Amino acid sequence: MTETCWFCKGNYEKGEGKSNKDLDIHLVHILDRTTTQSGAYINTKTKYQQTTITVPRCPDCAKKATAWGLKGAWICAGIGIVLGIIIALLEGGHGGPGPSALLPAFAIGGFLVGFLFGSSIRNGFEQAGAKRFPAIQTLIESGWDVSKNP
Repeated sequence: MTETCWFCKGNYEKGEGKSNKDLDIHLVHILDRTTTQSGAYINTKTKYQQTTITVPRCPDCAKKATAWGLKGAWICAGIGIVLGIIIALLEGGHGGPGPSALLPAFAIGGFLVGFLFGSSIRNGFEQAGAKRFPAIQTLIESGWDVSKNP
């Protein structure tokens, strides 16, 4: 079965069922939200609908998205390490533990924060491109939001 990739508009062969290269976009539509208060407790009840739209994506576009995402995550992780080292060096001169004690903690922390930040940027770019998919655009125009949770 031939499918057209939404991102590059090229055709690719798709096997039976959903390709693991396709992009799932989760949407939620809030129907009703009520808040009640009982003493010190505040309860919120939300009635909502959820759906998932699968955006066709060829293996080449999936590979490019993963590669760019990893590059971005590693770049952010590198920046995080450098900032962590700078902070450790600056903090070491203020009567606290010396820079050598803080350096590993700040470098590892900077790496983790940077890598997670870079990964979330990749996901944002993928979703931004997929939001122009006609089925998703129609739902967004009728009040749906791109999200797994209400």
